Formats: sequence, structure tokens, C-alpha cells
Amino acid sequence: MEISNVVYFSLGSNLGNRLSNLENALVEIKKSIGDIASCSSVYSTQAVGFETDADFLNICAKCYTKHNPDEVLSKIGIIENELGRVRNKTERYTSRTIDIDIILFNDYQIKNENLSIPHNEYQNRLFVLLPLIEISPELRDPRNNELISDCLSIQNLKQSIQKENFVLSY
Repeated sequence: MEISNVVYFSLGSNLGNRLSNLENALVEIKKSIGDIASCSSVYSTQAVGFETDADFLNICAKCYTKHNPDEVLSKIGIIENELGRVRNKTERYTSRTIDIDIILFNDYQIKNENLSIPHNEYQNRLFVLLPLIEISPELRDPRNNELISDCLSIQNLKQSIQKENFVLSY
């Protein structure tokens, strides 16, 4: 496979067999998008943006791909659907079997009705920051060239997060 792009994903699941959902998503990313260069530890977090008793399992993954951002977005939509994701048309945030977000794509800055790269909220989400920094501590935000680790703040630390001892197989 021709490798010309680096994409960072955030994956989360709070319905069904959460660990299996993450593993299945990684398998499908590997099949349809590209090679997974690294994957973070699994983190357990409470939902952000809505109320639920079902905690999320979250990871970040770095992937090499020949696809462009729009193609990757289309492919993750297909993966989410195949893994049972049901989108609620009235509520933005709901429980889900799998959620896959593009956090970064090369050093691109894209903002249109379908896609925002870097992801709009990543710097405010501890469940994205910690796994992202774990796999790429030197990573910089393309908007300001600052280390992503510098996004950690008191605000982020108010979120509940716990590193789990799960081992992913994909």
C-alpha cells in the first residue's frame, strides 16, 4: 500500500461488548483505511455532553493511509454502521456501540460542513488527549504548532478517566 498520509483516530464505545467493539473497529480500519502504526492503552471515562450510566472505553490510534480525508471520513462512517452505530437525529451525543473520530490528518486544517481537522473539541477532552499523547508525545497542533501535551489543563483534569489493563488484539 502506498503510504502518504498519517491520520490519528479517537475511538470510543459504551454499548455492548465495549472492548470487542474497539477491537473490531481497529480490524476494519486496518482492512479499509490503512496500517495501524500504534494504538494507545484503553481508558475508561464517563460520558461527556450527555447523561448515561454506561461508561466509555476510549483509545487513540495512529494510522498510515493512502486515502484523503474525505475518503477516510466515508470509510469510518461505513465501519461505524457495520458495527451497529445508530445515529440519533435529534440528539448530538448519545450512547453508541462505536464512535470513530478523525482527530488529526497530516498537518491539515480543514473546516467544512462534513469535516473539521483538527477535530473541534479534542483539546477539551481528556479521553482524547491522554491516549493521543501516549502514542505520540511529540505531536503538535497544526493550527499553532504547540505541543498537544500543552493542552492539558485544570479544566481537562476535572474529567474522570482511568487507564485500564485491557490488552487489545486486532
